Amino acid sequence: MKFEFSKLHGAGNDFIVVDDSSRKWSRSPFFISKLCCRHTGIGADGMIFLSKLDAGNVDCRMEFFNNDGHSAGMCGNGLRCAAKFAANYLFCRKKKIVFKTDSGNLNTEILEKDLVRVEIPVLEEPEKIFPEGHEFYFVNTGVPHLICLKDDISNLDIDTHGSYWRNHPDFKPNGVNVDFLEINSKSKIISIRTFERGLECESNACGTGIAAAALALFHFGGMLPPFSFQTHSNDRIIIDFSFDGNRLIKEKKVLLTGNAIEVYRGTLIKEDLSCKHR
Repeated sequence: MKFEFSKLHGAGNDFIVVDDSSRKWSRSPFFISKLCCRHTGIGADGMIFLSKLDAGNVDCRMEFFNNDGHSAGMCGNGLRCAAKFAANYLFCRKKKIVFKTDSGNLNTEILEKDLVRVEIPVLEEPEKIFPEGHEFYFVNTGVPHLICLKDDISNLDIDTHGSYWRNHPDFKPNGVNVDFLEINSKSKIISIRTFERGLECESNACGTGIAAAALALFHFGGMLPPFSFQTHSNDRIIIDFSFDGNRLIKEKKVLLTGNAIEVYRGTLIKEDLSCKHR
């Protein structure tokens, strides 16, 4: 039996993506972390299992797992890669695909060959919070994010500062993703760097973090969409949404547009899939 996979990335955030409609792949955290390991496995920031559905307006189930083998409700860059994979291999290049995720049903659209637009959910109203007296913003876009505005993030030690807040007692037991922003007053381009929970270090890009940052700037910074973000990988991500006054509308979802690129296809040997829990 062949176990085929694809390696894709969205703005440098890379994933192993598989069609698991037949449910033959293991969900063992050890197995997933083994495949995601860059030294002894395929190497990726996360793994995505897709399953075709026959459920009315929903086309496909997406299950997302972080690099450490633990599941997460959503991943914006991962959803773009899932849409690209599904259009190529599951739905005969269908442009619009609806995914069932642990954060709700989300629409996606292939705009060009490597350009994909996806919906990002907003699960809670953005909050202004003050841990240890610092003014930060908390936004849940399928996964929780702490938004921190800085004058300069180019030389910031993201792993040290991000790890501190990711593991802060205020965010126990599950922790939080931490996003650091720098706004260019002339170009209005927003630079962003993210310490990602599950990866436990800085990621090249984080789609849900970018969406969370846009919402924080809208609610508390007086900025209006569309927003243009520059990621750590020097890719450009656009966030847009409809609003009424100072409130987001259109079912509390934002639109994220960015690249999704397939790097290669591969096949695993059967023995690699037989590992057990440690």
